Amino acid sequence: MSDETIRVLVCVPPTPRGGVARSSARLVASLRAAGHEALLARPDDALFPGDVRHDERGVRFAQADAPDLQAWTDRLLEAIDARGPMVVLGYYGTTAGPCAVAAARLRGVPAVLALRGNDLDRDVFDGGRNAVLRWAVDRATRVAAVSREMQAKAAAWLGVTAALTPNGVDTDAFRPDDAGADGLRARWGLDPARPVLGVFGEVKRKRGLERLAALGRALDGWQVVVVGEVRPEARADLPPGARVVGWLDDDEALRAAYGACDLVAQPSVHDGTPNVVLEAMACGRLVAAAPVGGILDVVRHGQTGLLCADPAAWREALALARTPAAARIGAAARAAAPSLAAERDAFVAVLREALACDA
Repeated sequence: MSDETIRVLVCVPPTPRGGVARSSARLVASLRAAGHEALLARPDDALFPGDVRHDERGVRFAQADAPDLQAWTDRLLEAIDARGPMVVLGYYGTTAGPCAVAAARLRGVPAVLALRGNDLDRDVFDGGRNAVLRWAVDRATRVAAVSREMQAKAAAWLGVTAALTPNGVDTDAFRPDDAGADGLRARWGLDPARPVLGVFGEVKRKRGLERLAALGRALDGWQVVVVGEVRPEARADLPPGARVVGWLDDDEALRAAYGACDLVAQPSVHDGTPNVVLEAMACGRLVAAAPVGGILDVVRHGQTGLLCADPAAWREALALARTPAAARIGAAARAAAPSLAAERDAFVAVLREALACDA
């Protein structure tokens, strides 16, 4: 089994952007590059009701306005029948994951359930979602978690031992890019004499932006840029004068955006292992983040980034970002950024364990 090519169907939620979308697409590409047969299965809002599209990269299918887990499971059953995977991998314990587990069990195929941030930060405390989550955890062949904190929560709250499958980052795509950063600063009309504080991704309440807004005068002189989307309920949390530039889907543009920042902030209340932190590290930027979730697995305070647990620490991070120490820490962060190979190998190990259980 150890040298066998794995044919895996990777089932993901419908969101085209965000952490789960980026990490699942990255994993599929990495598995393919290593010689495995990885197919991506996901709902697609661009399709008409009833449409199913198969190609060499996987399957897309239409979904109702509200996710219908039964219909979703039916589409995955069709995909299993059509593509014959050896193992099914479901991302997110209350959406794609349960559908993947259900379809795999109906076809006698092993299933791996990959838990993500909201599974144990939010959904475990919701009665309906909790029931779905527990059902999937109890019936998956193997369970994986993206951080050590999530492993501990899975054991304490769900009674399951989860394998650690941390996120990685493509350090070829995400790297220092001074020319790109200078060009983007100019296109955005940023003042070259003032430092830039960047916030990346989907901003929701658990992102903790109110922690930055509360810094008040410490942000004087800073240009705050949000690269992504701000949910309506989080708009009041934005620091005064923050500029929202929207999503950047191209890696080259995103790399330039990280490079344009003197400090990348991740002040989360809860988190998994955010792609934002890994990508910023790979770009050699100084990252300041709350000491939660998988951030604790990748950021060593004062060495590869800054862990900020209170307002004083955030003010110190703003001050340090304007000193030569920022470049030193940024260089160390790039060297320490977890690789694609480490992420892929961790998932391959879990997939092989699931296959061995089913043998």
